[in-house]
Amino acid sequence: MYLQTLKVFADLASTGSFSKAGEANGISQSAVSQKMTVLERTLGVQLVERGGRAGLVLTEEGMVFLNTANEILDAYARCVERLASIKKVIRGRVRVLAAPCILQYELGARLEGFHSVYPEVRVEVITRPSAEIYDALLLEEADMGLVSQPIRRKGFQTQTLGKEDVVAVCAPEHPLAAREHIALRELLGENLGILSCDDGVRSAMERYFRSQGFDAPALHEHDLIGSVKDAVISGAIVTFLPRNLLAKEVAEGRIKEVELIGPVIKRSLGLVALRKKPRSAAYRALVESLLFGVGDHAELRPHPNRVH
Repeated sequence: MYLQTLKVFADLASTGSFSKAGEANGISQSAVSQKMTVLERTLGVQLVERGGRAGLVLTEEGMVFLNTANEILDAYARCVERLASIKKVIRGRVRVLAAPCILQYELGARLEGFHSVYPEVRVEVITRPSAEIYDALLLEEADMGLVSQPIRRKGFQTQTLGKEDVVAVCAPEHPLAAREHIALRELLGENLGILSCDDGVRSAMERYFRSQGFDAPALHEHDLIGSVKDAVISGAIVTFLPRNLLAKEVAEGRIKEVELIGPVIKRSLGLVALRKKPRSAAYRALVESLLFGVGDHAELRPHPNRVH
């Protein structure tokens, strides 16, 4: 018994017409009638009652057979979809250069959902300062780079993954914490600290100070985000950090965000790659994941796909 016969029978039952069932399957009305005759003879039961005022009517046996035929046809369709998905499995390797802080505090969450959806794609991550990533891509040491404060450069394509506010923070007991607004010059006399691996925040800070007419201040460097937060909480330093890295401590009242008079400091996160480099399916899947998210982490990446 062939699948086409089951489909012809299902179409006959749904349309109530031999001619329409034939049209749906590219065969003649007489061919439909012949198939039904052979089918009934094979099963040893009558499936349809032909003629009469009601037209074509399924018998009780016909109703039972229709339910089973639909289950078989649905199972076959699902099988075809699964086989097609196997053919489309994306495999391969993508080499990613990332600034250290991006690797530590950004990339892990972005890749978690990607690996669950694309288990056959191997993502190799190498850390480099953002300023060195462009030259490393020119030497084809990787397929793409993730950088803070991306710059436009000839021969490169840049896609913005997002922009974050960089905020000044201090301990709740610090004198600045009681102020509603403070001027940038008031920070010049403070012990200013910074997360050493986040060259994007450093460049954003230095540019911000210069834009306000001040020289970039001396900064106390800390290697780990935990040590920066501890120094802030203890009152040892005032620092600038992306707001998303401080949400928990601010909510718990252990760190106080200080509002500066003037424009908001922004830290950009960008994906850069050689413009003319061929893109594999694995590469395209990873880019889509980083831009918009996949799986349970899709909500983390609502940023528009902006290309320069």
